[in-house]
Amino acid sequence: MQLRALARHQDPESGLWHTILDHHDEASYLESSCAAGFAFGMLKALRLRLLPEGEREAVEKMAVKAVKGVLTKVDEKGELVGVSFGTPVFDTVQGYKDIPVASMPYGQAVGMMALVEWLRRYI
Repeated sequence: MQLRALARHQDPESGLWHTILDHHDEASYLESSCAAGFAFGMLKALRLRLLPEGEREAVEKMAVKAVKGVLTKVDEKGELVGVSFGTPVFDTVQGYKDIPVASMPYGQAVGMMALVEWLRRYI
């Protein structure tokens, strides 16, 4: 299950994921929009009961941690910061590390999607 792999790579302190997952490269930056997207998918899967009963508790815990991490990346203007400028395919790991971090429109959208799903579940 892909969610088990994500669980292994979730940053234990921030709840976010590094931009480079397959190398478990902690030198790559923590990216907020992927965490928002992952949280949205997990929370929606929980709401729609798409996950096996034995997986739900662990997935909910991971999603809650991700949303809390995303909330720490919302600045005083209400923008989700820490979003990758874009992720084309690179030939080297360094290429991914060099992507600028910004406040991108798609990051705002996926952040809102995660928070709406969070509201549906918990409020």
